Amino acid sequence: MTRPQDPRNWMTPAMRRLEAELEGMKGMADDAIARAQRVRVTKRLPSDEEVDRLRQAAEHPDAPESLKRLKELVDRGEFSWRDIAEGRAFSDPDVVHAYAEAGQQVDPGLVRGIVAELEEGATPDEIVAARQPRSNTISDDSDGDGGFSVFGNRFT
Repeated sequence: MTRPQDPRNWMTPAMRRLEAELEGMKGMADDAIARAQRVRVTKRLPSDEEVDRLRQAAEHPDAPESLKRLKELVDRGEFSWRDIAEGRAFSDPDVVHAYAEAGQQVDPGLVRGIVAELEEGATPDEIVAARQPRSNTISDDSDGDGGFSVFGNRFT
């Protein structure tokens, strides 16, 4: 009795291993897409107060260089503070760098918790409401650590 010829016979063992790895990665990607599709996202634009806090933070004498670069972009008229706060300025590398630098100060455990809540069906508005910081204003440095905060992120 003859066996049907396997169309993959031309593949080397290394190619078969790589194909199996690729299939595994595809499965992981499919799972990630399915989880992402379950997340409910509502678009909430920053309030005027939040935009003003961003401006104040960038004007603060102890502001990180990345925020000072944002202020320079606004001062030159390239973007408004609202453009930056709403993400319309992300085509500029300085804006991306400033957000990345701020993001480096975010606790990864907090991010994992937020992702878990989203996967469980919480809306972004519910998550934000549950995590309202004590104060979102620029610190007067009453804690003496030399830093300030904006949007709940702490800068030193």
